[in-house]
Amino acid sequence: GNPAPGWLYYGFESVAAISPDVVDWLLLEVRDAPDVQNATAATTEDILPAFLLNNGTLTKPEGNGNPITSAIIDYGMFVVVHHRNHVSIINPVPIPENAGVYTWDFTGGAYGAAPGAKEIAPGVWAMMGGDGNADNQINTQDKLDAWWNEAGSSGYRGSDFDMNGQTGNQDKLDIWQPNSGQSSQVPD
Repeated sequence: GNPAPGWLYYGFESVAAISPDVVDWLLLEVRDAPDVQNATAATTEDILPAFLLNNGTLTKPEGNGNPITSAIIDYGMFVVVHHRNHVSIINPVPIPENAGVYTWDFTGGAYGAAPGAKEIAPGVWAMMGGDGNADNQINTQDKLDAWWNEAGSSGYRGSDFDMNGQTGNQDKLDIWQPNSGQSSQVPD
């Protein structure tokens, strides 16, 4: 769909082996701002790749601990989470620091919760899938540019919205269709 999304990452990391607990990778963009409305791309202090584990936690690509930023936070830490076929999300308030560690549970909500994230159970939020062309909007272009061109294919694809390794009707019907019309609420 989109060979160069705005968050495309040309990192220097390499991984010798991937743990079977890893289900995908994410890109984290660390921003420093007094509030989420001012946490624009211009406030980006660091960009980090991270592996998503099957228990919902993140680890460094090396697989040995939490992602660590070298950013110095003066105002408040906001983290944008980017994924290959989901609209990006950002925490709604600064992440609290405890003894030099910043922790945030995105299942409790993201900024703009209902338009930019999806409530999958009462009080449990998730990133919204269906953004096959990585433009942070779920619309007809995702179906045309990504799903339509890759339907019937297998592998790691932007059109595999349900992330089962296959692009088929269930991706379109179960993920893209109910989320169509939604977009990211991350400040530009």
